[in-house]
Amino acid sequence: MITSPTKCLLSIFCGMITLCSIVPSSIGSKPKPNSHSYISKKPNYTQLKKLLAAGKWKEADLETWKQMAMFSKSGDNYLTSDEMNNFPCNHLGILNQLWLKSSKNRFGFSVQRKIWQNFGGKANFDENIYRKFVIRVGWYTKDSTVIGGYRTINTNNLNYSLKAPPGHLPGIPLSDYGVGGGFGGASGWRFIPRAAFCKI
Repeated sequence: MITSPTKCLLSIFCGMITLCSIVPSSIGSKPKPNSHSYISKKPNYTQLKKLLAAGKWKEADLETWKQMAMFSKSGDNYLTSDEMNNFPCNHLGILNQLWLKSSKNRFGFSVQRKIWQNFGGKANFDENIYRKFVIRVGWYTKDSTVIGGYRTINTNNLNYSLKAPPGHLPGIPLSDYGVGGGFGGASGWRFIPRAAFCKI
């Protein structure tokens, strides 16, 4: 079993990984206050606002990650678990409000946080709650041919429309290997603890 990944994206193929084998780690880490290392970052929301206003959800999802990845201390397109747990509250809040406004409160980090908490989820990882969460937001689909009866959906198969389940977006697509597992694909769930800490 793969445990304690330190980056959002790893070079593994997890498109067909089953729910029982997924044990994300960052959600179990206690969120921390903002780090002073982020003060010099200057995000630009102009392009994201345009994409969301035009209903270009896929492009907006990618742009959201672009704006979040600038807070990587290494300067690459990855955020470590520690960086996610120290993500600037004001920046996360602005991104959340942009998604809420454009989707009529259907998409956003706060929507995902409420779904997680409605299942009884807290900062610590709970596999049963996680299983319910990813199914509810549509990041897993039924498949009787795999163990556990569910499989990850490919990133390209995310539902980029207002017909998607509440909390389906932002998915933060990082690869084409699958979503919801935390080892690639959609990683929006990783910011649930931070959204709760920031009271988003």
